Amino acid sequence: ISVFWLIIALILIVIIYFHYSSNLKYILIALIFLFQISNKYILGNFLGSANIRKYNLYRVLPITIQLFGLLVILIFKIPFVPETAVTVYLLSVGINYFVSIIPLFPFKWIIPSFKEFKDMAGYSFYVYIANMLSFLNYRIDMFLIKFMLPIEYLGWYSVSVFFIEKAKLFANSSSIVNFSYKINLKNRTDTGFNIRLVNTVNVLLALFFIIFGYPLILLLYSRSYSPSYLPVLILAPAIIVNGFGKMLASELSADRIVKFQMLAGLISVIVNVLLNILLIPILKISGAALASLISYFLNTLIILIYFNKHYKQYETKDLMVLKFSEIKKIVKTLIKKRDETKL
Repeated sequence: ISVFWLIIALILIVIIYFHYSSNLKYILIALIFLFQISNKYILGNFLGSANIRKYNLYRVLPITIQLFGLLVILIFKIPFVPETAVTVYLLSVGINYFVSIIPLFPFKWIIPSFKEFKDMAGYSFYVYIANMLSFLNYRIDMFLIKFMLPIEYLGWYSVSVFFIEKAKLFANSSSIVNFSYKINLKNRTDTGFNIRLVNTVNVLLALFFIIFGYPLILLLYSRSYSPSYLPVLILAPAIIVNGFGKMLASELSADRIVKFQMLAGLISVIVNVLLNILLIPILKISGAALASLISYFLNTLIILIYFNKHYKQYETKDLMVLKFSEIKKIVKTLIKKRDETKL
């Protein structure tokens, strides 16, 4: 599929050059877009084979190349015009594409049957719609704030959302790894532990932003952004709720149970919109935060219902947080590894 997209890229470049525009900037942008699509498939191959090290390497490589390119521009005082920026970005995705495709050789040219293609397309459709609804659910509150409140409220709320979204990255990354191992190791026995571990870390992250959110806002944004703190307090539990939902969904998705995610996303978006319209005029950005939190709870509740339906071997109470004995074991293991490293 990656080679297919590369061929398509070259054909489109030729069409753009001869029939629409010989402007180098637009040609490079088209090539970047198609390189990115190809890279997604390559990364999916590493993820599907549980090669997490290479998956992370080829995700970090583009930004490393971009930073190096920026450094070269600064050192040699190269004019930073749109063409320069596009060229640096093209090099980052292009080099990453060609480097990451090497481990895939020799190719196994296997054409899927119509049934397999239909199955893949159906799975991808539901996952894509669910992801779109999830993104909309995360952003709809900001969209409504823009139309219902003065613009400064959007600035304050953007800061609140920034902190919460950065905290969510841990669960997002963990759910991707969990999905990868689930599809490769069907007889896993650590599912409950993994979910408890992510939940425990998210509890600590939520507490961190509850305690240090206000001084962080003052440090990074100044006192004029102090109204951002109350929405942070309200949204802090969303770090735990969303992380829990992500881990449960990754288990279900690995077993190709995906239709429920679209349903959960649709219901959550509708509830989020209605609650925002109701609460924003009354509570301002705190109302938007509360509406979002309730929709996140609802989304995770629906996922949990599906999870309990398909995995009866797990009790909900056993998926919450790490037991004290497990924490002690983790600490002892870390100390042991530290001592071994010193030796």
